[in-house]
Amino acid sequence: MCRAAVNSEFWRFSMLFLKVVDGRFSVWRSSNDGKGKPIQSFEQTIRDPLRDRINKWKNSRTKTLFGREAPAPMFIAGLS
Repeated sequence: MCRAAVNSEFWRFSMLFLKVVDGRFSVWRSSNDGKGKPIQSFEQTIRDPLRDRINKWKNSRTKTLFGREAPAPMFIAGLS
């Protein structure tokens, strides 16, 4: 997506990117050094959907513990 040379390539790769991205993206962001002209022009168009997707998954994960429902507070109250 960052190295796309044509606007249609950027759009295609950005749509795929927005379907699979999660919070780990912040680790990779600084390593992207090759920027094509389309991303310089259209990067703003993916920021809000990116933020929304990351927040959606963050909110979903706060309700679970390793993919399962967290135990009731009475079971973990004495552990700390």
